[in-house]
Amino acid sequence: MLARGSNAETLLQIIEIGWVQGTRSFVLDQHRFEEIAHGNSVSSSALVVVAEAIFKFQARVISVDNGEILMNIEISQGTSRVSPRQTIEVTSSPLDGLSTHFIDTDGPDRRREVVSEVMAAFFSRLAQGTASPPLGNK
Repeated sequence: MLARGSNAETLLQIIEIGWVQGTRSFVLDQHRFEEIAHGNSVSSSALVVVAEAIFKFQARVISVDNGEILMNIEISQGTSRVSPRQTIEVTSSPLDGLSTHFIDTDGPDRRREVVSEVMAAFFSRLAQGTASPPLGNK
């Protein structure tokens, strides 16, 4: 009722907004690192686990006239995918067995960059009237 009284055409319903913790794992495959899915077995001599904070934003645009959901928007982005890039040097040997290296990419500057990217993608999708364009990974 309040939206109709304000002459609004649509209503934005925020479903989820916030941070969750996540990780990405990479194995050394010959001379380069390849990302692996969680739960896969590792036969490489080097494993790198990247800890990150993931910002999730999910919303709906709803018609005030008939309650129809006009657009669903779901965007998430992790701190490991924003600038500045981190470069690490990993040395390992098959004779030493599996060596695991941990990197933490969470921090206030990276979180600000993630929120900026997510909100820019959100406003872009609203302006285009579509929920489908993917958020570009850096």
